[in-house]
Amino acid sequence: MRKTISLILALLMLVVALVSCTVEITPDETEKQTEAPASQSETPSTQAPATQTEAPATQTEAPATETEAPVTETEAPVTETEATVTETEAPVTETETETETETETEPPASSSEYDVAKAADYADLDFGGKTFTIVYRWAPPSEQPSGWGVVFDCYIDQDNPDDAMSAAVKLRNSAMEQFYNCTIASEGSLNAIGAVNTAVDAGDGKYDLCIGVTGIRSFASAKSRYYNILSLINQDYDCWDQSLIRDLALGGKIYGMVGDCTTSDEDYSWAIYFNKKILAENNIEDLYQLVHEGKWTLAKMGEIARACAKQLNGDDKFTSDDDIVGLIARSETCRYFWQGAGVRIFSSVQDDGNVIFTGNSRGDEANVFTDILSILWDQTTSGFKNPDTGHRLDYPDGLVNAFNKEHGVFLIEGLYVTSKNALNWSVGLSDVEGLEWGILPCPKYTEEQTEYYNFVWTQCSFLGVPTTLNFKTASDFLNVYGLATQATVQKAFNNNIGYAFASDAEVVSMLEIIESTRIWDASYWFAEAAIDTNLVADAGANKNRWGSRTKNTTQAENLVKEYYTYHTTNPN
Repeated sequence: MRKTISLILALLMLVVALVSCTVEITPDETEKQTEAPASQSETPSTQAPATQTEAPATQTEAPATETEAPVTETEAPVTETEATVTETEAPVTETETETETETETEPPASSSEYDVAKAADYADLDFGGKTFTIVYRWAPPSEQPSGWGVVFDCYIDQDNPDDAMSAAVKLRNSAMEQFYNCTIASEGSLNAIGAVNTAVDAGDGKYDLCIGVTGIRSFASAKSRYYNILSLINQDYDCWDQSLIRDLALGGKIYGMVGDCTTSDEDYSWAIYFNKKILAENNIEDLYQLVHEGKWTLAKMGEIARACAKQLNGDDKFTSDDDIVGLIARSETCRYFWQGAGVRIFSSVQDDGNVIFTGNSRGDEANVFTDILSILWDQTTSGFKNPDTGHRLDYPDGLVNAFNKEHGVFLIEGLYVTSKNALNWSVGLSDVEGLEWGILPCPKYTEEQTEYYNFVWTQCSFLGVPTTLNFKTASDFLNVYGLATQATVQKAFNNNIGYAFASDAEVVSMLEIIESTRIWDASYWFAEAAIDTNLVADAGANKNRWGSRTKNTTQAENLVKEYYTYHTTNPN
């Protein structure tokens, strides 16, 4: 059924390409919200920590913290030729129905969902037949474990070119050719950023756009090889992530960009997956309604996790292998929860263009961390470590496989685990017949918190523009490319997960919440090893050292200052 729905999505997008040329979409007509989270003055009120349950006896081995995937110099290009939408495809008729699909979970029937038209601000733009080459992070299945940071918004699956995402990429490329007289070519590489750096240093303008893993750091520190993105884009367009600019545009500059202009940041945005069958068996209330009412909190999640946990083998030990546990997660989940509580180690960018340390500004940060540990180490939510060995579950394999076998109420992971195509390791959630799941944002700390806050993992890839491309051409291309991607590939990404994978229309609304309420803490993106990594190790050992970890801030502040210097001294 999922394949049928994906085909319907693809056919709808193909039809739209034929009829949309007369419809103009201006930037303010786009749908996705990009409002910044509420200011830190609106952080949740303090809350007494929950009573901490007794930790399992085996605490001697703290889990390894996440590290960036090794970047090799060997490129494995996947060259793709631009495909245009043909007129031979027949439109889907009203009689073509899928009997197994409920009405409320069908893909959007309106063609306006996929309208792509020439941007009003660029009505006369003509690139004169130029070919724009995009090099992007790509690792074929044979190159494990280099799959982290892979990008699908330039990839056309030659074995299944009409799946929803591939069809959206083709539609975007065809629209760019039709509206602006240019061709989009793409090349996959294990080291996209390295390939661009080499080309720029040689004065070779072979690449016009780079989508590379950890680019927010790499582009900034690459001297003068990349443009300041803020000098190129129209910031009124909501295809750019305004929260990223708010948090990481040091010195008024930023060298890597995400948003509706790419789907890599969505793939590596974390979410909470929940098992619908287990919740129904335990008569749990509607979790989507809790989210919409602002009542989805850390305490509520813990309450539900404990209520639904169930012993299946009678040995008095909860494991995700043999029982139903409340939460399947990894030690890094502590960072997800504290950012979800609105706790920030560094502020958003201040008036002077820098950020300041705020790790203890609220006064309740240690209490928040205690409450997080109480959930991660409760024996009923022990899909965190194996109580017999003390070793954590492997990610993503161990985590995803446990959830796929219906041994967990909640799973916390990146959106890439919805499909095995993301990493070609585990079987993705969408590949398991009969598994019924939904998606939720990170919970608030208390109901008084005015906003949900969400988290993106550092394996996210960013857009960067090499300085070998003419400035005016780079600006024009980036703006129209961002808008065209927003109208096609981004919408296909959300609809694919919501309708084709989860068969749940509410998932799309949850994804919109996640995407519009993200925090990009400079501590994590520019100085992870100084404080964040140590706190994650503490969580793996069930230790609350928040106070001592955030007491000496010199190392973290120096690392952030280094990136501030990269930004402010770069002439581009």
